[in-house]
Amino acid sequence: MNNDNDNDSGRYLLESIRLAMGNVKGRQQPTWPFGAVLVRDGQVLARAVNQVDELCDPSAHAEMQALRIGAKAQGSTDLSGAVMYASGFPCSM
Repeated sequence: MNNDNDNDSGRYLLESIRLAMGNVKGRQQPTWPFGAVLVRDGQVLARAVNQVDELCDPSAHAEMQALRIGAKAQGSTDLSGAVMYASGFPCSM
């Protein structure tokens, strides 16, 4: 079954993959190829990439960065109903 939600999910997943690819392409310092898109009610709350090495922060996974950006943009840590799309299996953090 292919409906609008399936199309949107595929689009956001593809966007997370493109973010990951863009984050590693042409870099002098290698990094991990991960990207994430946080969406709620069809609205992108945040887009992020892995910044573990760049920030020297072991918690700066793409998914964690997207959560941080999304919460800050919403002015709340309540991200109920949001869906995380990630280029890889989301970290358990």
